[in-house]
Amino acid sequence: SMAMGNAIKWLKLRVGHVPPHLPESTAKEMLTTQIETFIEERITLADKAIISYAESRIAPSDVILVYASSFVVETILLHAHEQGVPFRVVVADAGPKFEGRDMLARLLQAGLHCTYANLHALSYVMPEVNKVLLGASSMLLNGTLVARAGTALVAMLAHERAVPVLVCCETYKFTERVLLDSICYNELGDPDDLVPTDPAGSKLADWRDMPRLKLLNLLYDVTPMKYITMVVTEAGVVPPTSVPVIIREDAARMQLQAQEAV
Repeated sequence: SMAMGNAIKWLKLRVGHVPPHLPESTAKEMLTTQIETFIEERITLADKAIISYAESRIAPSDVILVYASSFVVETILLHAHEQGVPFRVVVADAGPKFEGRDMLARLLQAGLHCTYANLHALSYVMPEVNKVLLGASSMLLNGTLVARAGTALVAMLAHERAVPVLVCCETYKFTERVLLDSICYNELGDPDDLVPTDPAGSKLADWRDMPRLKLLNLLYDVTPMKYITMVVTEAGVVPPTSVPVIIREDAARMQLQAQEAV
């Protein structure tokens, strides 16, 4: 993923600033400490800040639409429920993974009132929704969101009905890459995921024996900036137009911290 690429880039930067005369054991210990600090500050504490910012946006009687499964979005909903805010959740989902079912089960177990709908039924439930909360795989330099396939459709339907779309994303997932579509860069899932669990009688059961048939299982899609209302980060709630600024400031801060660490 792009977020993993950012983490690797950060680690290479730190390794590049390790003094060559430093003993190996000392260098390893220093890098281990820096990695632990990165995880604590950029992921753990970042998620807590995002939860705090997003939770304040949830009002009594809200009907909040979420899509598939996102750890930070789920935690926001659970925390707001624990604070006694009365609201309802619409969990939109799509195959082949149907990740939303697992999150739905956890929300119901916590006592939230939920509605479950497949992606093709979204236009029927959208009229009652007044907020959309989405997770993110990454945010691109041009303010585009990369997330689980189907996210773009959710955002576009919400935009059509003037429903605000809030994207919850840690800044370590921000990247300088620019994408205009989901084809030039994407990740391919297991094509067998598109075959029914019980393949008996399925037209796709013997798809590998059909030379003219290929199964395409794209994992992500891109959502243009115009369909995103705000991005909730540990730095605050910002418009998607601020993503390039955050990326530039973060890059400068990374360089400075790498130099100061040695």
